[in-house]
Amino acid sequence: MTYCLLVENVWGAHVTHGVIEYRGGQRFEIPYGPAEREWVLALAEEVRQWRRMSDVPRDHQDFWKCRRCGYNTPGVCGQSLDQVAHGTDPPSAQASNRNR
Repeated sequence: MTYCLLVENVWGAHVTHGVIEYRGGQRFEIPYGPAEREWVLALAEEVRQWRRMSDVPRDHQDFWKCRRCGYNTPGVCGQSLDQVAHGTDPPSAQASNRNR
């Protein structure tokens, strides 16, 4: 739906649907109209609000997601589940690391 909004804004075209086509040829038409446009714009504004915050609450309990996060740096994220960046692995990660 974001691409539909971009096409509208960049080319001034009236967009009624988007298309998702998979490699095997399976094709889906996604309806797009005023309600979808408003949803995309509201979601974009929500993202902007979160980005302006100095500390966004973590929305998961996934150690490995934290480990791969670009904000997982000492002094940047105070909510990291990745203790390696901050000193020690949690026990579950230590066991997992031994099995790799």
